[in-house]
Amino acid sequence: MRRLYLLRHAKSSWQLAGQLDYERGLTERGLNDCELISELILERGIAPDFIYCSGARRARDTLQAVAHALPRDAKVEFEDAIYQASTKDLLDVLRGVPKKRQSVLLVGHNPSIHDLSVEIARESEDLARLAAKFPTAALAEFEYDGDWADLGTDTVDLTQFTTPKQLRVGERETL
Repeated sequence: MRRLYLLRHAKSSWQLAGQLDYERGLTERGLNDCELISELILERGIAPDFIYCSGARRARDTLQAVAHALPRDAKVEFEDAIYQASTKDLLDVLRGVPKKRQSVLLVGHNPSIHDLSVEIARESEDLARLAAKFPTAALAEFEYDGDWADLGTDTVDLTQFTTPKQLRVGERETL
């Protein structure tokens, strides 16, 4: 069984006038949300062996902020193609994952992370909640019984969808 994790970058800032969107960093709330997600990653034993991350600063900063909770030996690739990617672009990236990889984390942006999640997931209770909104620093967890090259519409099972807000308000026992 393969595992796919989609992590939207954490809350970013527009504070610097004239700053390019690509170079926006994380806010204090974004960093705090990363810590909550890191704790969740550790609790659940999430251990991707392959990580794709957008080259945009807020995605790289998100990955850096959760990196202490991830395996040190995971292969990491920064892909500019993930920034402003379409759903098809993200599917192409994931379909290119080497067969030997069993667990993949993709750190990216909306609307593509959201749209990809809705497209690839089979119907489930959590899918309706995910379809309504995929907030910053939210983590979607999927199981997939197939080759990465065959990933497509309605091919994965959404096993968990967790938002930092859930973790902040103490809903952990229901996750």
